[in-house]
Amino acid sequence: MGRWRRPLGVYNGVMSRSALALAVFGTVLSAQAATPVGKWTGTIEPKIDQSKFTPEQRQQVAAALGKVRTMRIALVINANKSFTVGDAANPGKTSKGTWTQSGNVISMTSTNPQNPSQKQTQKATLSADGKRMTLNAVNPMGSAVITFKKA
Repeated sequence: MGRWRRPLGVYNGVMSRSALALAVFGTVLSAQAATPVGKWTGTIEPKIDQSKFTPEQRQQVAAALGKVRTMRIALVINANKSFTVGDAANPGKTSKGTWTQSGNVISMTSTNPQNPSQKQTQKATLSADGKRMTLNAVNPMGSAVITFKKA
Protein backbone atom coordinates (compact mmCIF):
# COMPACT_ATOMS: atom_id res chain seq x y z
CA MET A 1 0.00 0.00 0.00
CA GLY A 2 1.16 3.50 -0.82
CA ARG A 3 2.06 5.99 1.81
CA TRP A 4 -0.48 8.76 2.58
CA ARG A 5 0.68 12.21 1.51
CA ARG A 6 -0.45 15.58 2.72
CA PRO A 7 -2.15 17.85 0.20
CA LEU A 8 0.21 20.44 -1.26
CA GLY A 9 0.74 23.35 1.13
CA VAL A 10 -0.89 21.70 4.17
CA TYR A 11 1.22 20.93 7.24
CA ASN A 12 -0.32 19.47 10.39
CA GLY A 13 -3.77 20.54 9.16
CA VAL A 14 -2.71 24.16 8.63
CA MET A 15 -2.35 25.73 5.20
CA SER A 16 1.03 27.29 4.45
CA ARG A 17 1.17 31.05 3.84
CA SER A 18 2.01 30.66 0.16
CA ALA A 19 -0.88 28.23 -0.43
CA LEU A 20 -3.25 30.58 1.42
CA ALA A 21 -2.05 33.58 -0.59
CA LEU A 22 -2.52 31.65 -3.82
CA ALA A 23 -6.07 30.67 -2.83
CA VAL A 24 -6.96 34.28 -1.93
CA PHE A 25 -5.41 35.60 -5.17
CA GLY A 26 -7.46 33.12 -7.24
CA THR A 27 -10.65 34.15 -5.43
CA VAL A 28 -9.96 37.85 -6.04
CA LEU A 29 -9.31 37.26 -9.74
CA SER A 30 -12.54 35.32 -10.18
CA ALA A 31 -14.54 38.02 -8.35
CA GLN A 32 -13.47 40.88 -10.64
CA ALA A 33 -16.23 42.60 -12.59
CA ALA A 34 -16.69 41.88 -16.28
CA THR A 35 -15.05 44.31 -18.67
CA PRO A 36 -17.00 46.52 -21.07
CA VAL A 37 -14.14 46.66 -23.59
CA GLY A 38 -15.30 45.63 -27.05
CA LYS A 39 -17.89 46.30 -29.76
CA TRP A 40 -21.55 46.67 -28.79
CA THR A 41 -24.84 47.03 -30.66
CA GLY A 42 -27.69 48.84 -28.94
CA THR A 43 -31.45 49.02 -29.38
CA ILE A 44 -33.71 51.78 -28.04
CA GLU A 45 -37.02 51.37 -26.24
CA PRO A 46 -38.50 54.87 -25.82
CA LYS A 47 -40.83 55.68 -22.94
CA ILE A 48 -42.94 58.78 -23.65
CA ASP A 49 -46.05 59.85 -21.75
CA GLN A 50 -48.57 60.50 -24.51
CA SER A 51 -51.53 61.23 -22.24
CA LYS A 52 -51.50 64.97 -23.04
CA PHE A 53 -51.21 64.49 -26.81
CA THR A 54 -54.06 64.87 -29.26
CA PRO A 55 -54.96 61.80 -31.35
CA GLU A 56 -53.12 63.34 -34.30
CA GLN A 57 -50.00 63.94 -32.18
CA ARG A 58 -50.15 60.39 -30.86
CA GLN A 59 -50.20 59.08 -34.41
CA GLN A 60 -47.16 61.20 -35.32
CA VAL A 61 -45.32 60.15 -32.17
CA ALA A 62 -46.12 56.48 -32.83
CA ALA A 63 -44.63 56.75 -36.33
CA ALA A 64 -41.49 58.47 -34.99
CA LEU A 65 -41.10 55.92 -32.19
CA GLY A 66 -41.41 53.10 -34.71
CA LYS A 67 -38.37 54.49 -36.52
CA VAL A 68 -36.47 54.95 -33.27
CA ARG A 69 -37.11 51.32 -32.31
CA THR A 70 -35.53 50.13 -35.57
CA MET A 71 -32.34 52.18 -35.03
CA ARG A 72 -29.17 50.40 -34.01
CA ILE A 73 -26.48 52.13 -31.97
CA ALA A 74 -22.85 51.19 -32.54
CA LEU A 75 -20.70 51.55 -29.41
CA VAL A 76 -17.00 50.75 -29.26
CA ILE A 77 -15.40 50.79 -25.82
CA ASN A 78 -11.60 50.79 -25.93
CA ALA A 79 -9.14 49.52 -23.32
CA ASN A 80 -7.50 52.98 -23.24
CA LYS A 81 -10.66 54.34 -21.52
CA SER A 82 -12.05 56.01 -24.67
CA PHE A 83 -15.23 55.19 -26.58
CA THR A 84 -17.09 56.08 -29.76
CA VAL A 85 -20.85 55.86 -30.23
CA GLY A 86 -23.18 56.55 -33.13
CA ASP A 87 -25.93 55.34 -35.43
CA ALA A 88 -24.84 51.99 -36.88
CA ALA A 89 -26.46 52.94 -40.22
CA ASN A 90 -24.42 56.16 -40.42
CA PRO A 91 -20.88 55.42 -39.18
CA GLY A 92 -19.62 58.89 -40.18
CA LYS A 93 -21.57 60.57 -37.38
CA THR A 94 -20.12 59.49 -34.06
CA SER A 95 -19.54 60.99 -30.64
CA LYS A 96 -16.44 60.34 -28.62
CA GLY A 97 -15.68 60.31 -24.95
CA THR A 98 -14.07 58.58 -22.01
CA TRP A 99 -15.34 55.91 -19.65
CA THR A 100 -14.73 54.59 -16.15
CA GLN A 101 -15.91 51.48 -14.35
CA SER A 102 -16.94 51.02 -10.73
CA GLY A 103 -18.13 47.47 -10.15
CA ASN A 104 -20.81 46.82 -12.77
CA VAL A 105 -21.52 50.53 -13.41
CA ILE A 106 -19.95 52.03 -16.54
CA SER A 107 -19.86 55.86 -16.61
CA MET A 108 -19.48 57.29 -20.12
CA THR A 109 -18.70 60.99 -20.50
CA SER A 110 -19.03 62.52 -23.96
CA THR A 111 -18.06 66.01 -25.10
CA ASN A 112 -20.12 68.23 -27.39
CA PRO A 113 -17.99 68.69 -30.58
CA GLN A 114 -19.36 72.23 -31.07
CA ASN A 115 -18.75 73.21 -27.44
CA PRO A 116 -15.94 71.16 -25.82
CA SER A 117 -16.68 72.60 -22.37
CA GLN A 118 -20.11 70.90 -22.52
CA LYS A 119 -19.90 67.36 -21.20
CA GLN A 120 -22.58 64.76 -20.52
CA THR A 121 -22.18 61.65 -18.38
CA GLN A 122 -24.47 58.65 -18.64
CA LYS A 123 -24.28 55.49 -16.55
CA ALA A 124 -24.91 51.99 -17.80
CA THR A 125 -25.21 48.75 -15.87
CA LEU A 126 -23.08 45.86 -17.11
CA SER A 127 -24.38 42.31 -16.68
CA ALA A 128 -22.33 39.89 -14.58
CA ASP A 129 -21.33 37.90 -17.67
CA GLY A 130 -20.26 41.08 -19.52
CA LYS A 131 -22.51 40.41 -22.53
CA ARG A 132 -25.28 42.98 -21.93
CA MET A 133 -25.35 46.58 -20.81
CA THR A 134 -28.42 48.70 -19.99
CA LEU A 135 -28.54 52.48 -20.02
CA ASN A 136 -31.51 54.59 -18.88
CA ALA A 137 -31.47 57.81 -20.90
CA VAL A 138 -33.60 60.79 -19.96
CA ASN A 139 -34.45 63.75 -22.19
CA PRO A 140 -37.12 66.51 -22.22
CA MET A 141 -39.56 64.33 -24.23
CA GLY A 142 -39.35 61.35 -21.90
CA SER A 143 -36.94 58.53 -21.30
CA ALA A 144 -35.58 55.51 -23.10
CA VAL A 145 -33.92 52.25 -22.16
CA ILE A 146 -30.97 51.44 -24.38
CA THR A 147 -29.93 47.80 -24.28
CA PHE A 148 -26.50 46.95 -25.65
CA LYS A 149 -25.35 43.47 -26.60
CA LYS A 150 -21.69 42.66 -27.05
CA ALA A 151 -20.87 41.85 -30.65
